[in-house]
Amino acid sequence: MKRDMQLIRDILLSVENSDGLSVDHPVYSPEMMAYHVYLAVDGNLIGVQDGEYVLLAHGKRLLSAIRDDEIWNFSRRLLADKLGGMNTQVLISVAENYDRLRHSWPEYDSSQSSLPADEFDR
Repeated sequence: MKRDMQLIRDILLSVENSDGLSVDHPVYSPEMMAYHVYLAVDGNLIGVQDGEYVLLAHGKRLLSAIRDDEIWNFSRRLLADKLGGMNTQVLISVAENYDRLRHSWPEYDSSQSSLPADEFDR
């Protein structure tokens, strides 16, 4: 099963909002939800305290970096288009440097699905 960072983000937002986690999701299968909760726990993004899921320090930092939809979409596109994937450390770094990176690509339009091929090497 492939990791879906959008689902990881959704899980972090749900835990932060104390919505609780359920394997019943309108888009994802119960197996996909369970696997991604496992990934979030294994990656020290969330933990269990008093029977409830809570954000851990790494999860708080990641969510703080990618909470804004514009920053999330830019970071996700940049990493997917240029690197073919992402890990949480690289994602945090890109998101935290969003303003600098965005201005490095003045022709970047947030509605585009990819960045120009030669822009990554600047």
